[in-house]
Amino acid sequence: MRIAAISLLAVPALLFCPAPAAAAEPKVLVEFFFSAGCDECRAVNEEVIPELLGRLGESVDLRAYDIGAESNLLHMIRLQDALKIKDNHPVSFFLEQRVHIGGLADIRRRLIPEVENMVIEAAERPAGGAADAGAGPGNADEGHAAAVKRLDSLSVGVIMAGGLADGFNPCAFATLIFFITLLGVSGRRGRDLIFVGLGFTAAVFATYFALGLGVFHLLRTLSVHVFLRGAIRIIMLAALAVLAALSFRDAWLFRRTGSAGAMTLQLPDRVKRLIHRVMRANMPARHLVLGSFAIGFLVTLLESACTGQALVPTLAYLASRAGENRSRALWLLALYNVMFVLPHFAVFLAAYHGATNERFIAWSRRNAFWGKLMAGLFFAGLALAMLCM
Repeated sequence: MRIAAISLLAVPALLFCPAPAAAAEPKVLVEFFFSAGCDECRAVNEEVIPELLGRLGESVDLRAYDIGAESNLLHMIRLQDALKIKDNHPVSFFLEQRVHIGGLADIRRRLIPEVENMVIEAAERPAGGAADAGAGPGNADEGHAAAVKRLDSLSVGVIMAGGLADGFNPCAFATLIFFITLLGVSGRRGRDLIFVGLGFTAAVFATYFALGLGVFHLLRTLSVHVFLRGAIRIIMLAALAVLAALSFRDAWLFRRTGSAGAMTLQLPDRVKRLIHRVMRANMPARHLVLGSFAIGFLVTLLESACTGQALVPTLAYLASRAGENRSRALWLLALYNVMFVLPHFAVFLAAYHGATNERFIAWSRRNAFWGKLMAGLFFAGLALAMLCM
């Protein structure tokens, strides 16, 4: 019996070794997928598998796969894709590669009865009629294709909407308008605005991408543990509900009062003053691009407490849905950041074409309500998407 990527967790289940038979009998292919440190996996291994082997050991071909190994993970994804399985349980079984049972409760209830039925079916088949034993984890190409297909199904619109909503965040926009004002006072106009805009937006993109990458890897590392994965999901759902409620409240308050000071989701005044000091102290002089890059880097770090309100939940969603293909996940993170910096560079282009600070301020005030409303809708939509995973 071929065992792929056996860990200590699966050892008790693999001690069973059927006695040699005079003639090969058809067996039911039972594939067991688990992850290290998984409480449900341990319960299945200690309770369900011994009972399965005790009752039907000679009639099953049991194979254990630790999904911590990429080849095993891709094999599971290929099976999920073939059966159109959307659930991601920490422990699951595939029977004859045509029946899926996932989650501890369902496994306890269904596994042995389903295998018993298949044993009866297998006994009626001619010898050699069992499921194709060669369709295992070695078939990496199909697994990779299935992983890419799964990530393609991840709504790019969710990522784009998150980045754009984050880019129009009043925290970031107010800071940007202040920077444009400082540039105007210092006499920076025309082509200088383009160079400053390039340096500033490049720094915002690079810094925000680096922050996002760190958070993304932290969330993926924590989500290996079943308890932490569930805790992260609950925390993110609660945070999204609060953020959506506060965003809608901010939109309503601004519509009623016309004052941005009444908003809850904004940078503290102390951080705003610090950002203004950073901009004044590092106003680009001779090296426009480098100077504006330094400002963009420092300002992005200071603003992240506010702008990260949309970034972190989006990364949690991305980590839970896109973990099978790291390069694709990084591409989606880059797309998020492109959408985030688009409004930044658009402001510099508008200033280059003659837009005045008064117009920027008036535009910002007119759209503060819609920006908060869009943020609230995004948070609510992301929460629903996470609930449906």
